[in-house]
Amino acid sequence: MAIMGVCAAAHAVVVLSDKGLPKQQDVWDRTDLPAKMKERVSDMLGDRRHQEAIQTLRNYLRYYPQNGDMRRLLGKVLFDSGRYDEARNAYYAALLNDPEDFVARNNMGVVLMKQGRGEDALREFKDAFDASGQEAFIAANLAICHERTGNSAEAASLRDMVSEGGSGELTIPEDALMLADAETVRKLRAGKKTAAERP
Repeated sequence: MAIMGVCAAAHAVVVLSDKGLPKQQDVWDRTDLPAKMKERVSDMLGDRRHQEAIQTLRNYLRYYPQNGDMRRLLGKVLFDSGRYDEARNAYYAALLNDPEDFVARNNMGVVLMKQGRGEDALREFKDAFDASGQEAFIAANLAICHERTGNSAEAASLRDMVSEGGSGELTIPEDALMLADAETVRKLRAGKKTAAERP
């Protein structure tokens, strides 16, 4: 297993081999670091090395705590690993750094729904929706949240807003979590009722 060594004051990041020796091909310029980290974490996840990906992201965030993209990625990896409390903490930290981070706020709502905290999730989705300038992917999550918490009138209104997006592709940021699968979101886009809304 390789260990990443990060020196915040240096201009390079060195990945150490198991023996503690630098792996020359893994010396990165700091300006490329976020993209390289995402690529490395993606490779780890592809190999089902979730714990290693989590540790790599945590190591990175010790030196670059303000990086919201990496905090959101850590939250997503933790969420996908079923570690909801830790995911919630990662999104909370991202929001402390940037309260207007609507993707982190959306993801916090998804985590809270997963934990059975519908009213708290609703508040997060509403704040994310407002902060985002009414992004359709957040409206879809907000509509589903309203459906699941028993407010079908609000859900219908938001479903109408999502479906007004036309036949164009619904853009969902790669680090955004969704409450529903692609089929449910497609139905929302088409203005159809979802299973949670049907009598």
